[in-house]
Amino acid sequence: FPSHDMNPIIDEIENDYQNVEVVRINADENKDMVQKYKIMTVPTYILIKDEEVVSIVTGAMPKHKLLVMLGLDNK
Repeated sequence: FPSHDMNPIIDEIENDYQNVEVVRINADENKDMVQKYKIMTVPTYILIKDEEVVSIVTGAMPKHKLLVMLGLDNK
């Protein structure tokens, strides 16, 4: 899965999980965010709940695996 192929999966998650807000950033244009979250790989997915980082997942992957790794596999 090349990283750009993840966009449809992220779109589906955004549509399927109304309680999840998806925020996309361009790592090249947001160096402060890259540094804050120590992002070294693109894509990186960060699940934040109540302003606390719950999970950080890196790399492209199938939708189900991403949901499991983010703890979203039980709607």
